[in-house]
Amino acid sequence: MRARNWLITLVGVTVSLAGCVSTSSNTATPSTVSSATTSAVAQAVTLPTLLPGQLEIDGDTGTMTPAEKPKFDASGADVLVKESFHGAAQAYSELCSGQTDMVDSTTKITAKQELACQHAGLKVVQFTLAADGDVVTIENDSDVGGDCLTTTQLQTIFRAGSPTLQWSQLGAGYLGVPLSTGGVGLGSAGFTLFDQAVLGSARPSLLDLRSDFHSFKTDDAARAWLVPAFTGRGVAANGRLAYFPFSYYTLYEEQLRPFELTLPGKQNCIFPSQQTLLSGEYPLSQQYLITTTTRSLERTEEKLFLSHYLKDASSLAQKRELAQLPSTTLQTELGWVTDTDTAPLLGPAATPTATPSPSDTNRPAS
Repeated sequence: MRARNWLITLVGVTVSLAGCVSTSSNTATPSTVSSATTSAVAQAVTLPTLLPGQLEIDGDTGTMTPAEKPKFDASGADVLVKESFHGAAQAYSELCSGQTDMVDSTTKITAKQELACQHAGLKVVQFTLAADGDVVTIENDSDVGGDCLTTTQLQTIFRAGSPTLQWSQLGAGYLGVPLSTGGVGLGSAGFTLFDQAVLGSARPSLLDLRSDFHSFKTDDAARAWLVPAFTGRGVAANGRLAYFPFSYYTLYEEQLRPFELTLPGKQNCIFPSQQTLLSGEYPLSQQYLITTTTRSLERTEEKLFLSHYLKDASSLAQKRELAQLPSTTLQTELGWVTDTDTAPLLGPAATPTATPSPSDTNRPAS
């Protein structure tokens, strides 16, 4: 109902402006403003009609939605869910032109995309379903002189042609210890996330990494290289650095010492945890998101699907070894579906979003 009331109010204001213009024929500026406003309202009013009984979803591959769709289909709900995989950029464009109901992605909506939604009179709501991330670690008993890295330092360390051979090259405090890198290579989700987030690669490749990077086929093999003392293959290898999926790291916390990470220019070092992955605070986190509009959220078709999806989110995340939403956060998001007016909005009209409560999350031991 909020979207409808907002449009009615805006139309009323527009008509009022148009009336003022008609009595002031000597000035051109008001006429221009009125025309632009009228055009914006017309665009909002003439959004495509969404077909009854049908729900349109577009977005990325590799999300949890393909696993949820058959579960929902089997529930007996009289809703046809049509899912496409055109990528997040196209999906957001379709959302903000009223062509689709939901964007299913691991990519957040950009400011430019939000603006397109605003121009169409659409208010954006975002649901978090689960999260993943990469943890950058050294061997637990190693000491390199620091425990927090910026993403720029990570890029300097791992990029192709990197001249960084000693930890001391990263700045004051770091020790003169040899530095070497490793991790699971091409084809793994961990590698894709790391290459995109740290090295900025649109198409991840081993060529993006330094020539002496140790590429492994499995996380177990990478761990054996990083902490040979724990695997019976030798003494602790001080100075070796590797990345692992968050779910894998939590299985071997006694062996792995994670770095806190921060963005350039920031002073806050973020520890990798269930809470910081789900909130997006941790720089190498990846959230599984459903982005929609209040217009679509008011539809019965979407309410049925999202309610079912949120109730399945924990089990779906567990099967994928992803960070799961706390039960309190899930209940909050279910409340947004039931009462659209309580859903937090993105953009200028933004309201606070639900973040996992520390009491509901399991912070890994540091």
